[in-house]
Amino acid sequence: QQFIFTYKKDPVWKDTSMITNAFIQNDNNKEVLNSGKGTYFPVGINNNNTGIPSDYSLSQNYPNPFNPVTNIKFSIPAASEVKLAVYDMLGREVSLLANSRFDAGSYTIDYDASNLTSGIYFYTISAGSFIETKKMILVK
Repeated sequence: QQFIFTYKKDPVWKDTSMITNAFIQNDNNKEVLNSGKGTYFPVGINNNNTGIPSDYSLSQNYPNPFNPVTNIKFSIPAASEVKLAVYDMLGREVSLLANSRFDAGSYTIDYDASNLTSGIYFYTISAGSFIETKKMILVK
């Protein structure tokens, strides 16, 4: 079984020196049943600052197929709560790229899928009443 979680990174933390340690612990006797160590994979979000778009949109990632980094562009015409997530073929969320309020504008997310295996993945945006899904292929 796989556990995926997200957390907010303090701006003073250095991306190059971050490691995540996780422990699965028995709540009764505090025995550590399993543990793991992971690397921080930063996701860059850039505001393209090309004016306010007239419609919501989600572009096809580029490049596609990719290994291991790709760019995902989206536009929102009004300030919105935006969720952008990546899912595997079984519909499990494998990466949460954005889950916060964005001002109106066009954005590019640099997605690093180094922690995933080769395969077909789907990315979905939801912003206001707008929902769209696209397919991407990771080839390692």
